[in-house]
Amino acid sequence: MFNAGTASAYFNFPDYDILGLIGNGLIDLNKYMDVYVLLGPSAGTAVNAAAVQCLEGMAKVAEVVGDEDSANEWVSIAASVKIAINDLLWNDTLGNYAVGVSTPDVYGVSAIAFALSSGVANKTRIKLCVDSMEGLRQGPGYDTSDTDNTTKISPNTNGFLLDALLQTGHTDEAAFLLDNLWDAMISNESYRSGASWEYVSQSLEPGFGEFTSLSHPWVVHLPTH
Repeated sequence: MFNAGTASAYFNFPDYDILGLIGNGLIDLNKYMDVYVLLGPSAGTAVNAAAVQCLEGMAKVAEVVGDEDSANEWVSIAASVKIAINDLLWNDTLGNYAVGVSTPDVYGVSAIAFALSSGVANKTRIKLCVDSMEGLRQGPGYDTSDTDNTTKISPNTNGFLLDALLQTGHTDEAAFLLDNLWDAMISNESYRSGASWEYVSQSLEPGFGEFTSLSHPWVVHLPTH
């Protein structure tokens, strides 16, 4: 279903050269704009798996408005990027996706989240990723394998993980996040706001103390999904 303005908005949307962002088969966001990428390396697993999701979603919209050429192109690019992720970023030794090509021994929450939710990971690799998450656990949530036990936990990235875990039927792991990370933001009478915080500390307090956003726009993905 789409409303009367959908087709007009679609055909007037800027036509970005997606193929121009691709180098070794992976999309590099910094070829398009020089920005800090919250999810990890600009050409890493999280960015590329999210791009697969985006391209496949765009293809569905293109089909609805009758743009079959674009739909076919985006499906083809998504399939190509999916292959590149599995060829270049999967680490058999880790049993996980590396966060980026330059850090093959580092894996993390964002990479796992989008590899699962995008369909990049097959059933075997999904299980391996979830099984290895114990190595990422820091207090109430998960981070990357190169952080220590003082790290602050992001409800934003863990929200993407929570969504991915529920999509793939890993309810025990999802329950851990709800019972620990989300409960920390709900049960703290001094700081609860009814919304997700920017970061949560290992002691279950706001991650940046009084400077922490207690109603953070980056972390509303899951409650509004």
